[in-house]
Amino acid sequence: MARSRNVEQSKDEDSHIHVAESAQSQDSSVDGGEGDLAAEPSAPEAPWEEQLATATQEAETYKDRFLRARADLENYRKRSIQSITEGVRDGQRQTFEAILPVIDNLERAVDYQEQHKTDSVEDLLTGVRMTLWQLREVLERQEVKRIAALGETFDPRYHEAVEVQPADGEVEADTVVGEIQAGYLFGDAVLRPAKVRVAQPRRTAATDEEPLETT
Repeated sequence: MARSRNVEQSKDEDSHIHVAESAQSQDSSVDGGEGDLAAEPSAPEAPWEEQLATATQEAETYKDRFLRARADLENYRKRSIQSITEGVRDGQRQTFEAILPVIDNLERAVDYQEQHKTDSVEDLLTGVRMTLWQLREVLERQEVKRIAALGETFDPRYHEAVEVQPADGEVEADTVVGEIQAGYLFGDAVLRPAKVRVAQPRRTAATDEEPLETT
């Protein structure tokens, strides 16, 4: 009987040992699982293929913006050139329209002389004077004005001296005493300088004499 109790007691101890080992093995498996979870790395960054695709898309966007900006600039340049050209043509058209009545008056004067076969020069001269006055009015409206010359002090900015003559009486030197060809301004710019005759100081008798030769 005593032996049978000992056998049962040893069986109970063995079962307790197995239960304890099983519990330890479960605990270790649980601990190991938590350690593995803690050791897992964070989510990796996007692969290089995705980064390349993003960069390519951004590059395409910037390229599209650049092409649009260049196209807008080219269109603006063309519009500006067209506007300037149209402005110049419009100015020319207005000038020609203003000159046409002058041509009409000249043609009427010539036709009148031919039809009436008159020898009167005075009538023709009157018509020419009126037409010349009308033409000057047209030029002034286009900012074309005649340069003052006769009696003015010679100014190389506006006058071109083509002849000279000695100063006479009260005429001072460098005074314009004759106008060979009229000059004109376009606004403030010289369209054509006036060709003039300029008074020069008289040479004194001393300067007229030939120098004496010395031996």
